[in-house]
Amino acid sequence: MSFNYTDLASLIAIIAGLLLTWKSLNARWLFFVLVFLQCLEIITHPFTINWTQHYYLWCVLLGSLLPLSLIFRNAIAYYLSETLDSDYFRSIQKSYQLTPLECAFIVIYLISAVFHFSVWLEIQLYMAHIIDNVFLYTYVWEGFQITAQCLEIMAMLTFIMTERKSMKRFEHEEAL
Repeated sequence: MSFNYTDLASLIAIIAGLLLTWKSLNARWLFFVLVFLQCLEIITHPFTINWTQHYYLWCVLLGSLLPLSLIFRNAIAYYLSETLDSDYFRSIQKSYQLTPLECAFIVIYLISAVFHFSVWLEIQLYMAHIIDNVFLYTYVWEGFQITAQCLEIMAMLTFIMTERKSMKRFEHEEAL
């Protein structure tokens, strides 16, 4: 399995975000979803990388899971609160709010999913001898991956700082 520095930085940012914003239900839910996706990616990578040309479809699915889980978070929380009879998920459902930074995550992951689909399509065209060169895969893939992960990490750090600031403001208002 190839695990690079940006993967490690992403995992550290997720864990730090979970710990630093634990009191915020909204942030906790986001970081739980990110932990789940990161673990899913790490666990499945040794198998899915062997799918060669169809590996990129798995990347499309992974890139679609976060936006879908954020967009349908209220419905997911409602389902889990009813199924598990959990106060935590009821609280998430009641305090539901989609923040601008979560929208940034959605955009980053959707762009990544579209890019991975384009790479998959390009490889299919190459394998069918319709095109002679896999330009995206050969020249753009690695740079795009690193850029997308760096943008994700920056969005996470901004989200953490914003949540911490609003938590301190809330604590200060309660003290008054």
